[in-house]
Amino acid sequence: MTLEDYLKYHPKIREELLNHKIIFDLKLAAARANYHLKVYTVQVDFEGFDLLIEGEDVVKKVQLKSTLSATTGNWEIHNSMLYPNIYVYHDFEFSEPLGCSFNDSGVVLIDVMVVDGKNISIEYYYCDIYILRCLELAIFQINAHSRNTAQKKNVRITKAD
Repeated sequence: MTLEDYLKYHPKIREELLNHKIIFDLKLAAARANYHLKVYTVQVDFEGFDLLIEGEDVVKKVQLKSTLSATTGNWEIHNSMLYPNIYVYHDFEFSEPLGCSFNDSGVVLIDVMVVDGKNISIEYYYCDIYILRCLELAIFQINAHSRNTAQKKNVRITKAD
């Protein structure tokens, strides 16, 4: 069985492997920046997030989604992952803070490619309500490369309660 087949047919093992990999990458990036970072994993999927990331001045809930060799084009995410926190909900035209958390949250897509049949290459893509608002207000311009990449991957994120 190839590594790609193994990861494809054992999604729980792939999820565990990728969880450890992103935690390692986050902590390594923080250490390189002389920044202390704590990352907690969630044992029970209750509020829709997989990691709780705590830094010196931020706490963020993160839901993880993955794709193997660009085979997945849709991901169900919890609505709350794209809600603003209760301190800024009014800036996003929410009439009341129902469903809003005290902490910011977002979604990380982990794009996994098997290279040479025995190694993996990983790219991370992050999205939260702030990025969506910047796109809405045209603060971030989507260049042709980003548009083509999104179209090539046929990226669509759907909400799940």
